[in-house]
Amino acid sequence: MAGKTMRRIVTAAITLILLAGVACAGLFFFGSNTPLETTRAEAINVVLDQAGLKERIESALYKGADRFAEETGVPVEIVNKAIDVLDVTHWEATTLPDNVKKTGSVDADIEGGAISITSYDDPSYITLGAYGQEVTFDVPKSTEAFTSIIPYAQTASEYGVFDLLGAMLG
Repeated sequence: MAGKTMRRIVTAAITLILLAGVACAGLFFFGSNTPLETTRAEAINVVLDQAGLKERIESALYKGADRFAEETGVPVEIVNKAIDVLDVTHWEATTLPDNVKKTGSVDADIEGGAISITSYDDPSYITLGAYGQEVTFDVPKSTEAFTSIIPYAQTASEYGVFDLLGAMLG
């Protein structure tokens, strides 16, 4: 049950983020001196901020912390600290610099939809993908410790780690 709740929250969040990019596509064609990708990232940030989506995601993580702690045996204080370190409210959609190279990715199936998380040799960037769309984020320094483990996350997925994470949001 907890896994389904997490899947719904993650699916809804990713869908809203990606729809924001699609919904703002019209902005790409109106007088702007910035490159198309920069305009797209700016539009996504406006939607994320105005809708309070990052705060909702962080709130859902904190609400599920007790359950995650209970199901995994990890002390709730450590779970809450991990959420603090992720600092989702300070993620900003951005464009990926040309000199940044991919180091790994993890794919997962959530509610029948494929999602991906990609890491780079510059740990301040992460790309989330779903439904054929991708959004790159510039993440805070505190999150960079997590981005470095993404290349190893596919193995974790195969061992059911994402099901455990589902308990956090459930």
